[in-house]
Amino acid sequence: MPQITQIPLGEVPEILERHFGEKRSRMTIYYWAREGRGGIKLKTTKRVGKLYTTFNDLKEFVGEM
Repeated sequence: MPQITQIPLGEVPEILERHFGEKRSRMTIYYWAREGRGGIKLKTTKRVGKLYTTFNDLKEFVGEM
């Protein structure tokens, strides 16, 4: 079974810029997780009090923006 790497939401802005050429603040990423954008929320999981997402969930979210 392949391992899915969990990415802390605080690291998402760097990944967005590196892989998608999008520059966003950490507050924007947390807003996407909480409120969404265009009716679509960034999928997250909560572990030990922190929010995480995966690269696949991020790619899917960016593709739907």
